[in-house]
Amino acid sequence: MARLRSVLAVAATLLAACTSPTTPSDSNEIVVPRLWDAQALASWSLPLANGLAQGYVSPEVYYAAPVDNLRTYPVYHPDREPPGYRAALLALGPQPLIEPERLHTRPQWIEAGRRVFEELDTPASRSDEPELLAHFSDGKAVDKYRDATHDTMTADGVLLDYRWVVERDGKLKLSFSSCAGCHTRVLPDGTLLRGAPRTSISPPRRRPR
Repeated sequence: MARLRSVLAVAATLLAACTSPTTPSDSNEIVVPRLWDAQALASWSLPLANGLAQGYVSPEVYYAAPVDNLRTYPVYHPDREPPGYRAALLALGPQPLIEPERLHTRPQWIEAGRRVFEELDTPASRSDEPELLAHFSDGKAVDKYRDATHDTMTADGVLLDYRWVVERDGKLKLSFSSCAGCHTRVLPDGTLLRGAPRTSISPPRRRPR
């Protein structure tokens, strides 16, 4: 997961560079820096108030950590979901969110950053509990808990707080959106402003058992 955050950091740097007069050609090879560096971390933070030293995992541990790298897909309001949508996702099977070995140019890395921002989910929240899937198959059940601050929906009927993901075991599961769920604003005309604070945010409600 940390590597995916690194992709976002690199993509943000590249986006900022787009307006620079010294920006290199789009065809130039991009060299991704190592963001987790022991020497840099040694002076990265301020001392703790109690005098204890800060401690961080080593770069070897950091870069050896497993990365959950799965694509996710929009969750539609049940009344707006395209016919056969979930079956089509299952037919795709698990797909990689990004493939770093295939990213070489600035446009490719920017596109990867966009995909991570829009599709990154919260793996710990993934679930295929029958009750949960039934809830998101019933338009009236979803509408019962929708208001100005919960289950924000786009003009296309997409519920921004959630994502579908096909796990490596081939099961379709529901998950919470990570970046885009809190940083996509629905404008009055229905268009989306990505990266901005969401129109309104409040703690999620607990659904009835």
